[in-house]
Amino acid sequence: MRSILFFIFFIAAGPVLAQQQVLTYHYDNQRTGWNQNETILTPANVPGLRLLASVPLDDEVVAQPLVYNGIIYVVTKNNSVYSIDASGNILTQQNLGPPIGNFGILSTPVIDPTSSTLYVMVYFDANNDLNNQLPTYQLHALDANSLTDKVTPVTVSASGRLTNGSTYQFDASVTEQRPALLLSTNGNIYAGFGAFYDSNPNAARGWLLSWQGGP
Repeated sequence: MRSILFFIFFIAAGPVLAQQQVLTYHYDNQRTGWNQNETILTPANVPGLRLLASVPLDDEVVAQPLVYNGIIYVVTKNNSVYSIDASGNILTQQNLGPPIGNFGILSTPVIDPTSSTLYVMVYFDANNDLNNQLPTYQLHALDANSLTDKVTPVTVSASGRLTNGSTYQFDASVTEQRPALLLSTNGNIYAGFGAFYDSNPNAARGWLLSWQGGP
C-alpha cells in the first residue's frame, strides 16, 4: 500500500486551522466556496502560509477535507476515513472495505453537527475476492468521534424507467459516485452518480438518489 502525505498549513498572522466549521463541500449547499465567517485570511497574508504538519495516509485524497469541532476529516481512495487534529496527529482511522481498483471514496462526505454524524459514500468489493468482485456502494453514517457506524450501512439500489419503456436497475459496476454528498435542511442525504470515464455509455446512467438522514 502506497503512502500519501496530507499537508496542514498555518499562517503567520495566527492559528486559523479548525477555527471554522467546514461541514460540506465548498462551505454550503449552494457550493459557493465562500466562507462567510473567515476573519483572518486575506489576499495579503495568504503568502504567509507555512507548513505545520504532514500526515502519511494510505492512498490518494480526491475529496475535500472537512473540519468539525477542531478536527479535520479526510477520506482516501482506499476507503479509509481519518480524523486528524490541528497538529497533524491521527486521532482515529477506519477502513470501510476493500476498494474496487483505485476507486474507493471519491466524493466529499458531509457532516450533520446536530447529531455529530459523518456521512460517507463507499465503493467497495462486497465479496472481498479479487477473482470474483462484487462492486457495491454503501452509505455510512459514522459517529464523528469514533468513526464507527451508528446504524447499518445502506446498500445503494434503485430502478428507473427508460424512454423505451424498459426498467433499468442501478449497476454499481459501471457507475461512479463523484459529486459531493449533500445534507438538506429536511435531513435528507443526496448523492449524484454518473459513468466512469471508460464505461460503456450504453450501460451507464445518471442517478440522483436520496435517503432520510440517520441519528
